[in-house]
Amino acid sequence: MKTIMKQMGMSQEEIPTSKVIIKKVNGDKIIFENPSVTKIDMQGQGSYQIVGDSYEEKGVSEEDIQTIIDKTDCS
Repeated sequence: MKTIMKQMGMSQEEIPTSKVIIKKVNGDKIIFENPSVTKIDMQGQGSYQIVGDSYEEKGVSEEDIQTIIDKTDCS
């Protein structure tokens, strides 16, 4: 299999990883704990494959924080 991949200009590398965080445009995060991460290079283009259990974390904006401070009279 490695020979065929090499002939096609592909290489694969396992990356030891404890956590992967993907930060979305809206501020939310997708978090992978102890994932299996593989970097795949194909004809000069690199891509990453992440396998594992994930969960989402909602982003909190400064505006949201200020609203809570205003409503609760806290600092």
